Amino acid sequence: MKGLLLKDWYQVRTSMKAMYLTVAFVLVIWVFSTSSAYVFPVSYAAVFLGILPINLLAYDQSVGWVEYGRTLPVSKKTLVTEKYLIGLFCAAAAVVIGGLFVTVIPLRTGTAPDKDVLSLLAGSVCAILLINGISLPLLYRFGAEKARMIYVLTFAGLGALLVRILLHQLDVIQI
Repeated sequence: MKGLLLKDWYQVRTSMKAMYLTVAFVLVIWVFSTSSAYVFPVSYAAVFLGILPINLLAYDQSVGWVEYGRTLPVSKKTLVTEKYLIGLFCAAAAVVIGGLFVTVIPLRTGTAPDKDVLSLLAGSVCAILLINGISLPLLYRFGAEKARMIYVLTFAGLGALLVRILLHQLDVIQI
Protein backbone atom coordinates (compact mmCIF):
# COMPACT_ATOMS: atom_id res chain seq x y z
CA MET A 1 0.00 0.00 0.00
CA LYS A 2 2.82 2.37 0.88
CA GLY A 3 4.39 1.82 -2.54
CA LEU A 4 1.10 2.55 -4.32
CA LEU A 5 0.62 5.73 -2.32
CA LEU A 6 4.17 6.82 -3.14
CA LYS A 7 3.57 6.09 -6.85
CA ASP A 8 0.54 8.35 -6.86
CA TRP A 9 2.34 11.01 -4.84
CA TYR A 10 5.17 11.08 -7.39
CA GLN A 11 2.61 11.19 -10.16
CA VAL A 12 0.86 14.17 -8.56
CA ARG A 13 4.16 15.96 -8.08
CA THR A 14 5.29 15.53 -11.68
CA SER A 15 2.28 15.39 -13.97
CA MET A 16 -0.29 17.55 -12.22
CA LYS A 17 1.81 20.67 -11.67
CA ALA A 18 -0.17 22.65 -14.23
CA MET A 19 -3.43 21.94 -12.40
CA TYR A 20 -1.99 23.04 -9.07
CA LEU A 21 -0.44 26.15 -10.56
CA THR A 22 -3.86 27.05 -11.96
CA VAL A 23 -5.50 26.52 -8.58
CA ALA A 24 -2.80 28.50 -6.79
CA PHE A 25 -3.06 31.33 -9.33
CA VAL A 26 -6.84 31.60 -8.96
CA LEU A 27 -6.64 31.48 -5.17
CA VAL A 28 -3.90 34.12 -5.02
CA ILE A 29 -5.99 36.41 -7.22
CA TRP A 30 -8.96 35.77 -4.97
CA VAL A 31 -6.97 36.50 -1.78
CA PHE A 32 -5.92 39.89 -3.14
CA SER A 33 -9.45 40.75 -4.19
CA THR A 34 -11.74 42.76 -1.97
CA SER A 35 -14.12 39.89 -1.26
CA SER A 36 -14.43 38.72 2.32
CA ALA A 37 -16.44 35.58 1.51
CA TYR A 38 -14.54 32.33 1.87
CA VAL A 39 -17.09 30.02 0.26
CA PHE A 40 -15.33 30.24 -3.10
CA PRO A 41 -11.80 29.15 -2.07
CA VAL A 42 -13.11 26.37 0.17
CA SER A 43 -15.38 25.05 -2.58
CA TYR A 44 -12.71 25.50 -5.26
CA ALA A 45 -10.16 23.54 -3.23
CA ALA A 46 -12.73 20.82 -2.52
CA VAL A 47 -13.61 20.37 -6.19
CA PHE A 48 -9.99 20.18 -7.32
CA LEU A 49 -9.02 17.83 -4.53
CA GLY A 50 -12.16 15.79 -5.15
CA ILE A 51 -11.23 15.06 -8.74
CA LEU A 52 -7.61 14.19 -7.93
CA PRO A 53 -8.18 10.42 -7.42
CA ILE A 54 -10.23 10.36 -10.62
CA ASN A 55 -7.43 12.07 -12.54
CA LEU A 56 -4.87 9.69 -11.07
CA LEU A 57 -6.88 6.64 -12.10
CA ALA A 58 -7.54 8.04 -15.59
CA TYR A 59 -3.81 8.72 -15.97
CA ASP A 60 -3.00 5.20 -14.76
CA GLN A 61 -5.35 3.78 -17.36
CA SER A 62 -3.95 5.94 -20.16
CA VAL A 63 -0.33 4.88 -19.56
CA GLY A 64 -1.17 1.22 -18.98
CA TRP A 65 -0.45 1.12 -15.26
CA VAL A 66 -3.71 -0.68 -14.47
CA GLU A 67 -2.64 -3.69 -16.54
CA TYR A 68 0.85 -3.56 -15.09
CA GLY A 69 -0.55 -3.31 -11.56
CA ARG A 70 -2.47 -6.54 -12.08
CA THR A 71 0.82 -8.37 -12.63
CA LEU A 72 2.16 -7.27 -9.25
CA PRO A 73 1.66 -9.32 -6.10
CA VAL A 74 -1.03 -6.87 -4.96
CA SER A 75 -4.70 -7.75 -4.81
CA LYS A 76 -7.35 -5.84 -6.74
CA LYS A 77 -8.88 -4.91 -3.42
CA THR A 78 -5.64 -3.19 -2.38
CA LEU A 79 -5.41 -1.31 -5.68
CA VAL A 80 -8.98 -0.03 -5.32
CA THR A 81 -8.61 0.72 -1.62
CA GLU A 82 -5.57 2.86 -2.37
CA LYS A 83 -7.60 5.20 -4.63
CA TYR A 84 -10.30 5.56 -1.98
CA LEU A 85 -7.61 6.24 0.61
CA ILE A 86 -6.27 9.01 -1.61
CA GLY A 87 -9.83 10.38 -1.69
CA LEU A 88 -9.85 10.44 2.12
CA PHE A 89 -6.46 12.18 2.16
CA CYS A 90 -7.86 14.74 -0.29
CA ALA A 91 -10.87 15.28 1.98
CA ALA A 92 -8.55 15.87 4.94
CA ALA A 93 -6.45 18.26 2.85
CA ALA A 94 -9.61 20.12 1.83
CA VAL A 95 -10.51 20.60 5.49
CA VAL A 96 -7.01 21.90 6.26
CA ILE A 97 -6.97 24.25 3.27
CA GLY A 98 -10.52 25.37 3.96
CA GLY A 99 -9.65 25.92 7.61
CA LEU A 100 -6.72 28.08 6.59
CA PHE A 101 -8.92 30.23 4.39
CA VAL A 102 -11.59 30.43 7.07
CA THR A 103 -9.03 31.71 9.57
CA VAL A 104 -6.86 33.88 7.28
CA ILE A 105 -9.65 35.78 5.54
CA PRO A 106 -11.28 37.12 8.73
CA LEU A 107 -7.85 38.17 9.96
CA ARG A 108 -7.17 39.99 6.68
CA THR A 109 -10.56 41.69 6.53
CA GLY A 110 -11.04 42.26 10.26
CA THR A 111 -14.41 40.52 10.33
CA ALA A 112 -15.59 37.64 12.46
CA PRO A 113 -16.03 34.24 10.76
CA ASP A 114 -19.57 33.06 10.12
CA LYS A 115 -21.25 30.46 12.28
CA ASP A 116 -21.67 28.16 9.25
CA VAL A 117 -17.94 27.46 8.92
CA LEU A 118 -18.16 23.87 10.10
CA SER A 119 -21.08 23.12 7.81
CA LEU A 120 -19.11 24.55 4.87
CA LEU A 121 -16.09 22.38 5.68
CA ALA A 122 -18.30 19.33 6.23
CA GLY A 123 -20.04 20.03 2.93
CA SER A 124 -16.70 20.12 1.11
CA VAL A 125 -15.76 16.75 2.61
CA CYS A 126 -19.14 15.32 1.62
CA ALA A 127 -18.71 16.67 -1.91
CA ILE A 128 -15.31 14.99 -2.25
CA LEU A 129 -16.63 11.69 -0.92
CA LEU A 130 -19.66 11.89 -3.21
CA ILE A 131 -17.56 12.66 -6.28
CA ASN A 132 -15.24 9.74 -5.52
CA GLY A 133 -18.06 7.44 -4.50
CA ILE A 134 -19.78 7.91 -7.87
CA SER A 135 -16.79 8.28 -10.18
CA LEU A 136 -14.33 5.65 -9.02
CA PRO A 137 -16.64 2.65 -9.46
CA LEU A 138 -17.61 3.95 -12.90
CA LEU A 139 -13.96 4.37 -13.85
CA TYR A 140 -13.07 0.88 -12.71
CA ARG A 141 -16.05 -0.65 -14.49
CA PHE A 142 -16.22 1.27 -17.78
CA GLY A 143 -12.84 2.97 -18.22
CA ALA A 144 -12.05 6.67 -18.23
CA GLU A 145 -13.83 7.81 -21.39
CA LYS A 146 -17.14 6.01 -20.90
CA ALA A 147 -17.16 6.83 -17.19
CA ARG A 148 -16.83 10.56 -17.90
CA MET A 149 -19.81 10.43 -20.21
CA ILE A 150 -21.90 8.49 -17.67
CA TYR A 151 -20.80 10.88 -14.92
CA VAL A 152 -21.78 13.97 -16.93
CA LEU A 153 -25.10 12.45 -17.96
CA THR A 154 -25.84 11.41 -14.37
CA PHE A 155 -25.25 14.88 -12.97
CA ALA A 156 -27.05 16.53 -15.89
CA GLY A 157 -30.04 14.28 -15.19
CA LEU A 158 -29.89 15.07 -11.47
CA GLY A 159 -29.67 18.79 -12.28
CA ALA A 160 -32.65 18.58 -14.63
CA LEU A 161 -34.60 16.69 -11.98
CA LEU A 162 -33.73 19.32 -9.38
CA VAL A 163 -34.79 22.15 -11.71
CA ARG A 164 -38.06 20.35 -12.45
CA ILE A 165 -38.75 19.91 -8.74
CA LEU A 166 -37.93 23.56 -8.02
CA LEU A 167 -40.11 24.78 -10.89
CA HIS A 168 -42.93 22.57 -9.66
CA GLN A 169 -42.52 24.02 -6.16
CA LEU A 170 -42.67 27.54 -7.59
CA ASP A 171 -45.89 26.69 -9.48
CA VAL A 172 -47.40 25.34 -6.27
CA ILE A 173 -46.45 28.49 -4.37
CA GLN A 174 -47.87 30.83 -7.05
CA ILE A 175 -51.29 29.15 -7.06
